[in-house]
Amino acid sequence: PTELTRFEVFNRPLYTNGKIKALRAKAFDEEGNEYDLGRMEVLSADKSAACNLSENTQIPADAKVVKVKITFEESHSGPLMLSVAEVQFWEKNSAN
Repeated sequence: PTELTRFEVFNRPLYTNGKIKALRAKAFDEEGNEYDLGRMEVLSADKSAACNLSENTQIPADAKVVKVKITFEESHSGPLMLSVAEVQFWEKNSAN
């Protein structure tokens, strides 16, 4: 599996009733161990929310993150009705 190093969630209300206000993320390594990355608050003016997995202290240095789960909890315009979100992932360069 590809090792993930970073993800970015774009705060664009293309298919939603409003911009993302809060999300929670979890990372999983090759063995299936789960690491809680916590809740991320997103301001309405923010273009995105990013997480550099290699800098997260919840993930051991030798863990290879291969999966990320993102749960959208709240929007800036009331009840969250998110149907589509744009998320970009970065993978580790295998040459390094």
